[in-house]
Amino acid sequence: MRILSAVVMLVLASGSVGAEPPFRDLPWIWPHILTSDDPSALREVVPNGKGKRRFWESWRWQEMNVWLFTARYRGGVEIEIQVSPEWRRRRVRAAQREWEPGSPPWESPEYDERTEKERMLTEVGYVADVLGRLPAPYRRRIEVATLDSGYEVASANRERKTVHFYSRFNDRMESFGSAEEYYLHEAGHLFDDEYLNTDCWRNAQRSDGEFISEYAAAVPDREDLAETFIAYFALRYHPDRMPPGVRRTIRETIPARIKCLDGWGLGAERP
Repeated sequence: MRILSAVVMLVLASGSVGAEPPFRDLPWIWPHILTSDDPSALREVVPNGKGKRRFWESWRWQEMNVWLFTARYRGGVEIEIQVSPEWRRRRVRAAQREWEPGSPPWESPEYDERTEKERMLTEVGYVADVLGRLPAPYRRRIEVATLDSGYEVASANRERKTVHFYSRFNDRMESFGSAEEYYLHEAGHLFDDEYLNTDCWRNAQRSDGEFISEYAAAVPDREDLAETFIAYFALRYHPDRMPPGVRRTIRETIPARIKCLDGWGLGAERP
């Protein structure tokens, strides 16, 4: 998988940097910048029963009686994980390195023997563990993570400092090795209000004259910062996981944006 990813990135990075974005949609094309083998800052997950919360359900906020968990991390960070009462865990969780891209989960007799509560705790533990692999500045932005069933794409609400995940979508992302990258992208949206409209960022967009991905270029006022975070994270935290050509392309495409992110201290702390 990692060799395949390197080949894909080399192909995408070939050629000179121009007006067209050099990459497509970064979480899809850069799996394994973070992996399940990377350490997590997660210390424990504590079940807290049920409670009333404003929960993001069916694309709107609703008052619901949801399952509650507290994920505790090194450095004193705590994230409340809220689980929909309608949630049903999919059949199995397999390590991402054991999956072929796009394949469905395998059936698991051991999983069938677990209670629904045990299955939910397993799923919540997975979400909490992935969040623990994000860099500390990104994780500190998150106050709440929600978990629901279904295939909806992960999203974020910066006003409520909330990220939203769906069990079937988690399956799909894990099968491609891109779950951590998608979590990083969504966490990046929680910085939008603080940085997206700053003079530094707007001037950097003009100075760079192009975008790191087609997705960022298509929705620059909403996706440019979150997409750039993935490239920046890869460059600052795990440059060894990208071919030299990709590192060069990132530096040549968004030098002014990189300078902004360095100035804001977002590459200074390890996960």
